[in-house]
Amino acid sequence: MSREADVPNQDGDSDHAKAQPWSSYVGEVFLNRKPLLVPASFHKLESAAREAMAHSPGVFELTTCLRDGVDRRAHDVEAFEYISAGAGTGSTLEANREEFRKWRIIPQVLNDVRTRSLETTLFGVKYPSPLIVAPMGLQSIVHADGECATAEAAGKVGVPFCMSTASSRSIEAIAKANGTGPRWFMLYWGKEEEVTLSLLARAKRGGFTALVVMVDGLMHGYRSSDLDTAYFPVVHAVGMEVGLSDPAFMGKLGLEPFPEDARPAFPYDSRARDELVRKGDAGAVWAVVLGEDNRYGDDVG
Repeated sequence: MSREADVPNQDGDSDHAKAQPWSSYVGEVFLNRKPLLVPASFHKLESAAREAMAHSPGVFELTTCLRDGVDRRAHDVEAFEYISAGAGTGSTLEANREEFRKWRIIPQVLNDVRTRSLETTLFGVKYPSPLIVAPMGLQSIVHADGECATAEAAGKVGVPFCMSTASSRSIEAIAKANGTGPRWFMLYWGKEEEVTLSLLARAKRGGFTALVVMVDGLMHGYRSSDLDTAYFPVVHAVGMEVGLSDPAFMGKLGLEPFPEDARPAFPYDSRARDELVRKGDAGAVWAVVLGEDNRYGDDVG
């Protein structure tokens, strides 16, 4: 078997995943007898998560579907539902899945496959595969490193990482984590031109080479799981780190921007934050003021 590169394993030793052919990687998994950290089947992973939720009404134990010896973390059920659920009856979410299932990989046998490539060109730039990490904000509700962890992983394999304006880490921190990887910036286009230009300037300085404009975030969707629990981390200023670290946005509030390496507390506990607000904790109260400020929704996303 060809050993063209080190193989990432449970110890996380390798930084050379981009050069590792899939066939070699699978072979190394079997030969080294080191299975994946979590079930390879998405259905098994989701089933394990829901089973854990059924037995722990207040807490989703992610480690019920992890193997012994792995770092154990607990996440709120609300965070799981916030990520996994759709709006309304969920019919659009299911329709999207059904459409995706219609795509098929068609084998082409009896061809010379000694040289294979998944490379594709988009906007004049060649990428190693047709995959892109879509913009997903508020990732700190499920991992301490938030978007920085996702950006770092994408950078290591050369997959474009698209950063959301609602990220829970600053533009600069995510750019640093992404390293030399290709990165795009998704903009919530607000009413304040000064804030918009400031965000775009920071993204350009941070090496973001493509702009994705969000145009359908004018109001909240009817998300029953969030409404049932009144769960929306932005009210505690989680997912506002792009704005909190921006001089133009914070200047309009008469405040100094947060440091570029600032991060929200993990794990995010909405009830604990509410309790701090009730006790008059200055930081918690200010976070609520910022989270409820309508200008945030208009200007920063």
